[in-house]
Amino acid sequence: MALTCIKWFSAALCAAAFLAPCATLAQGVRDADLAAAKEALRKGRWQAIEQLKPRFAGTLLEAYPAYWLLDGNIQNADPDAVRAFLARNPTGPLAESLRRDWLKALGAAGEWDLFRAERPRLVGSDAERRIDAGRVEGD
Repeated sequence: MALTCIKWFSAALCAAAFLAPCATLAQGVRDADLAAAKEALRKGRWQAIEQLKPRFAGTLLEAYPAYWLLDGNIQNADPDAVRAFLARNPTGPLAESLRRDWLKALGAAGEWDLFRAERPRLVGSDAERRIDAGRVEGD
């Protein structure tokens, strides 16, 4: 009986831990904010995304506006800003997508020192990365 109670209590704690961020998400980002961000992203209206950014703070979606702003102009992104984002969000789909796009931009710009420093952090592989890596190592 005691073991069953412990299992149910553990399950309840896990459920509460999972649902708490979802409640924060529901309270913090409204459907209208998401729709506005989607429309701004589609049109490349970076200032609108910057203005919406505070509405995402403290929610599960907090990293998305920063990601959109960096990735939307990755060719001109400040390396310190990209590194700061990756330090705050070291893993996951946003980090990998930004890292991959940044590596492509760095390769296109011939920024091989930055490319070499960041390439080992990329999880997974694709043909483009192998091609870029071959050019780097063949320099």
